[in-house]
Amino acid sequence: MIDIAVILEIKNLTVSYKTNYNFNKALDDINLSIYKDEIFGLVGESGSGKTSLALSLTRLLPKNAFIESGQVIFKTKDLLKESEFCLQQIRGAKISYIFQEPQAYLNPVLSVGEQLIETILFHQEINLISARQEAIELLRAVRIQDPESCLKKYPHELSGGMNQRIMIAIALSSRPEILIADEPTTALDVTIEAEIIGLLIDLKKKFNFTIIFITHNLFNIKKIATRVAIMYKGKIIELGEKNDIFSKPQSVYTQELINSLERYVIKNR
Repeated sequence: MIDIAVILEIKNLTVSYKTNYNFNKALDDINLSIYKDEIFGLVGESGSGKTSLALSLTRLLPKNAFIESGQVIFKTKDLLKESEFCLQQIRGAKISYIFQEPQAYLNPVLSVGEQLIETILFHQEINLISARQEAIELLRAVRIQDPESCLKKYPHELSGGMNQRIMIAIALSSRPEILIADEPTTALDVTIEAEIIGLLIDLKKKFNFTIIFITHNLFNIKKIATRVAIMYKGKIIELGEKNDIFSKPQSVYTQELINSLERYVIKNR
């Protein structure tokens, strides 16, 4: 029997957001195991709790969020109990994020090179010359032509697809063990979307990390994931191998998602 290593385990995680009058539950008793080197797909409509789950993993939730219960075990550490200092050694280093709107996360007044090199220097004990060369190699890895020229550019001078590639390069600059891609293709057109998904698959093979790919789009999950969890109203309502989810879904909600995907494919033939 093959021993599959669990790199991240989420146990009984419940999170609520405080509003003016009460608490609204965003995550309700979530239990998941993420395996080392897999591509795990997390699917659900807007408001299902996908992003709240992603941010909970390293306690990046907004101030009005409360973790009511649960554990997030990365290797042997429960990240919900670790000190802020310990989390700073993990966030962006061991567990890194790509978000859906790179323009919102890239600094508009700093060049690509300044932002990427600064991140490399923060996570790696190398000098400025080596960091610049590392930045160039990372830009090549994310398939940016003429990376030397790109280092001098600012985010507003680049397309959405290019900015997303830069975000991926920044996320990989620490050589993370887990890459959380939260709706990384939502703002992109279909062609660029396919390129980014293909790029993530190739980068995983090259750098050997685990991907948690979060999306509302089952079509993308079908292309990239190996296992899939379906979220609805803060709960995991279905979990399994991708082929099983698509061929024999257990919940009505999952079947409706698949039906909508099939209607979309027929419409766009």
